[in-house]
Amino acid sequence: MRQFLKEANSFTESGDKRSADAVLQISVGINREIFERLKGESKMCEALRELMADELQEAETTGIQKGERIGIQKGERIGIEKRDRDKISEMLALGRKPEDISAFCNYPLDQVMKIYNDMFANKK
Repeated sequence: MRQFLKEANSFTESGDKRSADAVLQISVGINREIFERLKGESKMCEALRELMADELQEAETTGIQKGERIGIQKGERIGIEKRDRDKISEMLALGRKPEDISAFCNYPLDQVMKIYNDMFANKK
């Protein structure tokens, strides 16, 4: 394995690197115990990283993109919740009844009541 990694690390053609990567993937599946030992050796670990640089970069890029999508979705959800809470709070402050707000704005009554209770619980 050490010799294979040394030789594969010197490949410059992308086709050769892909072929070496395919062999490596099969070898890892069959010889997992050997690769676990090799992972501990810094030279072998570096050789594996260099051999798999393209795949690691692709995985990192995919992870970043997924994280951004999740972050945007979460931000949108938080923004919508805040907008709805502000809207309901404003209408309650103007003296509107929770039932009327629910019907007019098409919010679930329990959502309106939670905000109502939060606003007026300390005033009772």
